Amino acid sequence: MMAQVAPSGDLITPGGDGAIWRTVLFGVPAVLIISGAVAWERAGGAVRAGFIRDQGDASYALYLIHLPLIQIIDKAVGSTLLLLITPPVLAISAHAIHQGWERPVLAILRPRRFDLRIYRLVG
Repeated sequence: MMAQVAPSGDLITPGGDGAIWRTVLFGVPAVLIISGAVAWERAGGAVRAGFIRDQGDASYALYLIHLPLIQIIDKAVGSTLLLLITPPVLAISAHAIHQGWERPVLAILRPRRFDLRIYRLVG
């Protein structure tokens, strides 16, 4: 008899019998990772590696493009190479979108320094 390697459907079904295991397997590690990162930052730690910081800045672009891009990659290379090719393509694409689109748009939309001396209160 072969052991089951993939998680059962109950593990990912909301409210299913595996819901507690989903919390244990995914929720608890996620809370520990975020808590550790926040504690490290509060203690004065900072990411000095430019690539890692850039990828953190590009995370919103990654969030927006990952599903369609995964489908495009799947159609182009097939599912055999999908796991090998997708992570670097997603990282490079998110970085390019962040640098070429997101940063310039944010620079335009970000208001300049707010100076109260410019405005007069009418009373």
